[in-house]
Formats: sequence, structure tokens, C-alpha cells
Amino acid sequence: MNYLRPTVKRGNFSKEQEDFICKYHREMGNKWSAIAAKLPGRSDNEIKNHWHSHLKKRIPEHVPDALKKEEGSGEQIMQFDRLCAAS
Repeated sequence: MNYLRPTVKRGNFSKEQEDFICKYHREMGNKWSAIAAKLPGRSDNEIKNHWHSHLKKRIPEHVPDALKKEEGSGEQIMQFDRLCAAS
């Protein structure tokens, strides 16, 4: 393979690297270049792609937020229906 930076690792991420990405994503958010600086041999784009395609789905903290949004909208609809019925 002909890459501009031959020191960049290619291939699967190890469990330690995935844990590392999850830990730093919780701390830094979507600052992929800052995370890549702490994980030598991986590019920021590769880390970002791995996060969005694999790791984001495994993190349980994203699930309750989605449920809260759905529950909140359902409660708002029920409150709106009550207000309309009372009028």
C-alpha cells in the first residue's frame, strides 16, 4: 500500500484502543485530532470513522437520552390533548 504516512496503523482496533477512544470521547467530545494525538499510530479520520460505525452504538449512555426525548414528546402530546379537550 502506498500511504503518505507509513507510520499510521491500518486494520482492526484492539479492545484497549476502543476503550481508550470511548474514555477520551467522554472527556473531550468529538475532538478527533486531540484523541488521535493521544493514540499514536492512528489518524483522526480513522478514529472518527470507527467511533461512528462501531463504538457509538455500544455506549449505553446514548440510549437513555433517546428514550427521554421520546418520553418527553409523548408527555407533551398528552398534555396538549388534555388542554384541547378542556377547551
